[in-house]
Amino acid sequence: MTNGRKGLHIYAIANKNGVFNILGFCGRKYRLEIARSKPVRAVYHSPVIAVGPKDLAVRWQLSLPAILTIRAVIGTETTTGSLLEEREIIVRSSGERARVFPIRKGVFSIAKSDEFLADTKGIEILVTAKSAAEYSLVKGGYLELRDGDQTHTLLLELKRKGFLNVSISGLDVKSTARVWLLSAAGDVLARQPAGRRAEVLAAKYRVLAWSPGYIFERANVEVKKGREERLTIALKRAPQLKGKVVDGDGAPIGGARVGLRYASADMIRSQEVVTLKDGSFTLPVEGSGGAALRVMSMLHGGRVIALPADVDRAATVGDIRLCVPAQVTAKGVLEPEAAVASKGASDWSAMWVSREYPKSVVAFVRVRNGAIKARLQPGQYLGYIFCGGECVRMESLDCTVKAAGESVALGQYRLTVKTWATKVPLSRLDMR
Repeated sequence: MTNGRKGLHIYAIANKNGVFNILGFCGRKYRLEIARSKPVRAVYHSPVIAVGPKDLAVRWQLSLPAILTIRAVIGTETTTGSLLEEREIIVRSSGERARVFPIRKGVFSIAKSDEFLADTKGIEILVTAKSAAEYSLVKGGYLELRDGDQTHTLLLELKRKGFLNVSISGLDVKSTARVWLLSAAGDVLARQPAGRRAEVLAAKYRVLAWSPGYIFERANVEVKKGREERLTIALKRAPQLKGKVVDGDGAPIGGARVGLRYASADMIRSQEVVTLKDGSFTLPVEGSGGAALRVMSMLHGGRVIALPADVDRAATVGDIRLCVPAQVTAKGVLEPEAAVASKGASDWSAMWVSREYPKSVVAFVRVRNGAIKARLQPGQYLGYIFCGGECVRMESLDCTVKAAGESVALGQYRLTVKTWATKVPLSRLDMR
């Protein structure tokens, strides 16, 4: 029983006959909330009642809601086996609403009066990423909702499995070897132990092997059902790329961060080192093909430099010059309240990436009361606004810095709820 104005909550448990007694305060109005948890949770709200000087007896006739029950069974179209163990599945209703439901002993239930199913004529049932790695959906992925109780069977099939054993040769210290298993599309599926027999799904894979100080090597393999595939990958020592970071006058810049960003989508690891006091650095080239060198300094900003396709054979890049940075300023308005709850202006940042290498961030600054101040090296840049692990492109922050030390005033930007709706995860960019 709740008194909304005073925030007063009084609880009671009904007996087996559905009777309960609550002591209320005379002269106050209350709303009763009646909840049950079996077979599924349902909540009923009574009209507002006023408590007077005499006892008040109230009677409600509560009708149980229709129940939707989903059974997840492992088997095929002709044979059925055991119920799916502790897992989760995704249910998508109209309006692209989706919710993850836990399956207990192969079954979950939901009341059709649940808001999630409001104005829904049918639902789509999917397996979660965790379950999809082991099971494929055979039948029962869509259900049309009707009146009354419904029981629906979701038929899953255990995916075929085989075995993979990857060995690494050419290493001085074998314990440092690492192996990744990638799908045919290049998505990282798992980290595979080197030299050990591991159970995997029967499919085609790309295998990526690496050890610190060695070049990444790739190989393709097909694992067949019930068979063990053995693969040996030879690693070679990585050549050393040397260079020096200096300012516009040729003085060394110590403490700058220098990193390699490879063009290959297979590269799991982005390398980075810090320059010494004399501005020098040594970086092992562990990848092959095209790459870019990103140099970052707190005082001078960042710069991205293209390296040749045969970077794995390059010995030195000479002096990398960071001139006096341009001062880039912008002023705008943030309207994020309806899109990002509990985020204030102090939680927002602006960042720029090289137009030529749009995944490498070269500047990252705080937004203070809508004002932005950044240091950028000469070049062309794309602007972003960042908050809470997500970012959005802001064309009004795009800029071109033509000369060192100049002042660049950008036009006014405006971040609205509609603009923020186009946000993307920050993982799309390289912040390392």
